[in-house]
Amino acid sequence: MICGLAGSGDGIRNRTEVSLGALRKAAALLQQGATVSEAAEKVGFDGLSYFARCFKDQFSISPSAYLLAHKGA
Repeated sequence: MICGLAGSGDGIRNRTEVSLGALRKAAALLQQGATVSEAAEKVGFDGLSYFARCFKDQFSISPSAYLLAHKGA
């Protein structure tokens, strides 16, 4: 499992597995100029904080820092 979270509530996937493909697609969307919110939504995340945590767990950088680093790339 890449990033999973037990519990329930709005925007949180309950004991689910986030695919590496979804996070890679989100990274590509950020490189293409999508906002962090847009990228998270387009790959199926309801909660922005959960998306940010999973993204950082996978890429060792927050999605907003990734966006800044790849802006105009």
